[in-house]
Amino acid sequence: MPQLIWKYTFRKPTILESVSIPEGYKWLSAGVQDNAVVVWALIDPGMPKQTAHLLFAATGATIPEGIKLGELLGRVEDNGYVFHVFEVLPDEV
Repeated sequence: MPQLIWKYTFRKPTILESVSIPEGYKWLSAGVQDNAVVVWALIDPGMPKQTAHLLFAATGATIPEGIKLGELLGRVEDNGYVFHVFEVLPDEV
């Protein structure tokens, strides 16, 4: 099946967010679009879904204890705040 780019939109992200996403996904980037924080991923829509976790940390925020961060998806500026968006490694949520 062909790969697609999907967008996940977060109007008011909390520090930890979960998304349902096809297995084998690859995070591409994070940004702001239409006054919302968005994260893009390369996916195969034919794959079974799994839960992935993202961490949205404002500059100066404390990362919750026990969370192991994976890839940095990007730095996002939204309404005067700067968020650093990370993938959270699955065994650590």
